[in-house]
Amino acid sequence: MGRRAVAYISGGALLLRSRLDQDITRTYPELAGVAAAAGGHQLILDGEIVASGDDGRPSFAALQRRMHVRRPSAGLAAAVPVTYLAFDVMHIDGRALLRVPYAQRRALLEDLELAGPDAGVPPSFPGAGQAVLGRQPPARPR
Repeated sequence: MGRRAVAYISGGALLLRSRLDQDITRTYPELAGVAAAAGGHQLILDGEIVASGDDGRPSFAALQRRMHVRRPSAGLAAAVPVTYLAFDVMHIDGRALLRVPYAQRRALLEDLELAGPDAGVPPSFPGAGQAVLGRQPPARPR
């Protein structure tokens, strides 16, 4: 429902790279605030850029209006705002985390408190399918 993007955050700046390793930072200028939300951390995040439809849910059709516009006008950015939803932290403050179990990476990601107007961390539903169907995220491991 969104566009996969790796976010590189360093020195208060954000670089977004697509699945094909293209720089897409200028396509989504309103996401620059994600770097500020990182609180001075140097990060590499994995996530998706999403736009909401009329029902408030992520809509790929809405996002398509933005995907191939290299430098959107202020009007287009206002009409089709986007959010970065981070679902993994792969690197933090000089430390690679790819060999760290996902549950621990997820806890680190949630501790970053990235939620804001530009970014969010969607809920996690580890375990059996009943956790997802019941929409009750299990307690976070520590």
